[in-house]
Amino acid sequence: MASEPTSTRRASNASTHGDHEHFRGVDGLPPQALFSLLDPKSPQKLYDLGGVSGIAAKLGTDINTGLEGKEDIERLARSFGPNRLPPADVKTIGQMIMEAAADETLILLAVAAVVQLAVGIWQHGAETGWLDGAAVLVAVVFVIGITVVNDYQQEKQFRVLNDKKSDYDVNVVRGGTSHVVSVHDLVVGDIVKLNTGDVIPADGILTQNQGVITDESAATGESQ
Repeated sequence: MASEPTSTRRASNASTHGDHEHFRGVDGLPPQALFSLLDPKSPQKLYDLGGVSGIAAKLGTDINTGLEGKEDIERLARSFGPNRLPPADVKTIGQMIMEAAADETLILLAVAAVVQLAVGIWQHGAETGWLDGAAVLVAVVFVIGITVVNDYQQEKQFRVLNDKKSDYDVNVVRGGTSHVVSVHDLVVGDIVKLNTGDVIPADGILTQNQGVITDESAATGESQ
């Protein structure tokens, strides 16, 4: 390792939580085999797959110089998929309307409006008796519409911010040279160089380190 406080980590599955069943992997190393190393963590399964060197050989990568060319990167991207989390479910307009209409105050107003509509027609006739009740119903619909528009805009902004937050640069070694690439461009078999404070961009296997300490509290819920 270089004298700087870095460590090298090979991305064992670039599609961290993706639909790995849609990808076949490479000969002797399907995506399911890589997932079995991590959930739960299993040194024995790592040994069964030939250890770090055995996995690297099956992937066609070198733990020191990384992937050699564009062809290898494209091959592994096709075999294992992209390094992206599956998109979160997006609420439909219908779901937003149902959620907004479920507000207890609006339900009470709607019931009161129906009652007022019936009483008004009974007392004043169909020509004018419906006006008060209809006005309340229109107000309820208006409030629901405003709530839906606000919720839609907020969810849209959240998706945009989340996309920007999830896209950041990482240092990888390819062809023996250090490169800066988007986290979404990582593939299984990449050699990732981690500096102090870096976010680990994918599940992987630690190949070399100098006093590495990680905080997994966000993933495990444990304090340390």
